[in-house]
Amino acid sequence: MLSFGSFEHKDVGDVLHIQMTDGNNNVVYNTDIPVRKINPNQTYPIKMDNTVTIPKGVTCCIRITCSSDGNSYAVIPTLNTTNRTDPNTYMSTLKMQTHAKSLNISYTYKFRQMYPLIVMIFELVILFVLCFEHISEMAGVYRKRYLKELKKKKKKKDKHKKSRSIKDVVKWCLAHRKFIVYIRRITFVINPFVIFLMLETMNQTLELMRPGVWPFTWLLLFAVELIIYAVCRRQSLSMLILNFIMFPIGLANLFIMNVRGTPFLPADILGVATATEVADHYTFSLSPSQFIIIPAFFIWNLFVFRIAGRKNVKEPLKLNIIKRAVPIAASVFIVGIMYNTSILEACKITDDVWNKVGSCQKNGFYMNYFINLHYLKVSKPSGYSQERVKKIIEETKSDTANTSQAATGKKVVSNSDFKTNTSLNGKKPNIIYIMNESLADFSKIGTVNYNRDPLEFIHSMKDNTISGLDYVSVFGAGTSNSEFEAMTGNTMKFFPSGCNVYQQFMHDTTYSMSYYLKSLGYNCDAIHPSSAKNWNRVNTYNSMKFDKFISIDDFKNPEYIRYISDKESYKKVIELYEKRDKAKPLFLFNVTIQNHGGYLTNTNWKQPIEVEGKYYTEANEYLSSTKESDNAFKYLIDYFKAQKEPTIICMFGDHQPSIETEFYEELLGKTQDKWELSDIQKRYATPFILWANYDIGSADDVVLGNNNLENLLLKSAGIELPVYNKFIEKVSETIPVMNVNGYMDNNGDWHNYGSDETDEIKKLLDDYDILQYGYYSDIDKQKLFGK
Repeated sequence: MLSFGSFEHKDVGDVLHIQMTDGNNNVVYNTDIPVRKINPNQTYPIKMDNTVTIPKGVTCCIRITCSSDGNSYAVIPTLNTTNRTDPNTYMSTLKMQTHAKSLNISYTYKFRQMYPLIVMIFELVILFVLCFEHISEMAGVYRKRYLKELKKKKKKKDKHKKSRSIKDVVKWCLAHRKFIVYIRRITFVINPFVIFLMLETMNQTLELMRPGVWPFTWLLLFAVELIIYAVCRRQSLSMLILNFIMFPIGLANLFIMNVRGTPFLPADILGVATATEVADHYTFSLSPSQFIIIPAFFIWNLFVFRIAGRKNVKEPLKLNIIKRAVPIAASVFIVGIMYNTSILEACKITDDVWNKVGSCQKNGFYMNYFINLHYLKVSKPSGYSQERVKKIIEETKSDTANTSQAATGKKVVSNSDFKTNTSLNGKKPNIIYIMNESLADFSKIGTVNYNRDPLEFIHSMKDNTISGLDYVSVFGAGTSNSEFEAMTGNTMKFFPSGCNVYQQFMHDTTYSMSYYLKSLGYNCDAIHPSSAKNWNRVNTYNSMKFDKFISIDDFKNPEYIRYISDKESYKKVIELYEKRDKAKPLFLFNVTIQNHGGYLTNTNWKQPIEVEGKYYTEANEYLSSTKESDNAFKYLIDYFKAQKEPTIICMFGDHQPSIETEFYEELLGKTQDKWELSDIQKRYATPFILWANYDIGSADDVVLGNNNLENLLLKSAGIELPVYNKFIEKVSETIPVMNVNGYMDNNGDWHNYGSDETDEIKKLLDDYDILQYGYYSDIDKQKLFGK
């Protein structure tokens, strides 16, 4: 099946030519399709000969061209794809997991076939010329010649004007030093705009931007350039420094959009080290426009370098200070006006905190990045005071309704429907809390068929098992934010958009689940089979008062399935359990990594999982990986089934994987542009499974927010909730599910924050915001987290 996008028949060729070659470059299939038979935004079936099969593991190549009368390489209709290669001759390398007789190909560009190549050759020629022709040196040579010619001329003026050639004009210009000075000054002014155009084009946001954003973006970049100039006092050097700061940031946005589907934000700078740990598992390809922009960027900077002037002469100190102070003052004024006033908002340049991709497209990458600088700190909520915090705490203590008494007439089963377990008669069980990387259960949120169930064991768990959907606040990335919610009961709803709590706001003792359990006599250990520095965990776990942190350095010759396998991680759980201090109960927090993106590693799977009907390279690899996770979880459960000491295990997914958008569209039964809030929330739903080797009852189809998962686990372990968690329990009676996108009511309906809030819900959310802010303030936190 070929999936076509939007196109006009008059803009493309008449006949589509499709050719398939095998690994030896032999043509195994060839066909021509009249374009008039192809409808925009629909799929077209390709009927292949039954003898055409592609053996498993063989790399094949699909070549698509389009022709019309008198043009053998016409523009081809738009194809939906994730592969980015040639414009008109579409070449795609596909790794087939099974014998295939139909293929779902995607993507191309409306460029002439030779256009990117011709432009690049032209750019290389310019680059060559600039490399070997120093403009300043040329100016000196021509100036000497010019002065020599003047001496030979007669003092009398010619009565007749001589016509000048272009070459003469160039010689005249280069012979005058002021001309180069003027060129340099003009370039200094327009350089921010040129870089803005280049990098917004590279990020494919230029055509979608609001027109009013352009001058503000230029002003913003010009202000940065002025600050650099104030420091170095060299125009060309200032331009080069600005350009080589902005260019890597633009590339970072390309990479992050490719990986997680959201733009690069200020808080992401703190996660660069973490990103480099997994970067080799992702593929990064350039479109034709990006292929052109990158050499153009270097050509422009070489031009800037070539017009550099001589070193500044010494100036009086007072004059030097003035020349540095003026550009700094101008920069501060420009940035201050844009940052601290409503001028951007008045020009309709605003941020959509619920749609970061849309904001980036409308505002452009650089302006969007600037706007999000506002979110680097937590704002004090309206009405906040220490007295208000203490009042909420006292109300929570005296409110008997906070002891898990669910509201009547509910249509959903949530955390508040479960009471504290009493089957252990006060004995504290061992608690194993597992955050499984990118774990998703698509069968609970949509319709899709596989060749086998990737979570077969998990779906078979019934006895002493509570399971359902856990709504998190991140998609495709942002693991540590889900970890933070699940460990503290806090919600990302009240944190700045796009922030990372572990890296920005964890500076002192953090009253988390581990801190609370430690106060009850537990030994608390954490496991993560990757670098301890990722997401600042090495410091965060210290602030959470974990006794021990097992990182990748503590795994000797581990098994790898893409990364260190889940089974290897669970072996470490069992090892710590067997070496525990038996005089104390054990709390283990395990963060796995096996299912981490990207999903184009061509792993040789023992039990490959494939989506039926269509071929999704990334989805199939991801699902095959989760099958191995399912097997590993069975290994862990089987071990603890044989243990007599009471133990409870809770596993949940940190977020869903960033795989083909087309897969999610098929899963939800509608294209992304038609998704409503309820559809969007389905991409934020991960499974949770709570099992114990003692009686905790059974339930499935439970729904809760990630901030409530800790409460359900503590109650199932028979542990009394601290007062802060009791307040969260009270909130969950009215708001069973909430995350960064919105909240669900007791009827199972989703709502946006703000416009849909009743007075009761607004008060609960305001109190929650105030109490959570107090969590980071200087009040006596023991009053929040003690009993």
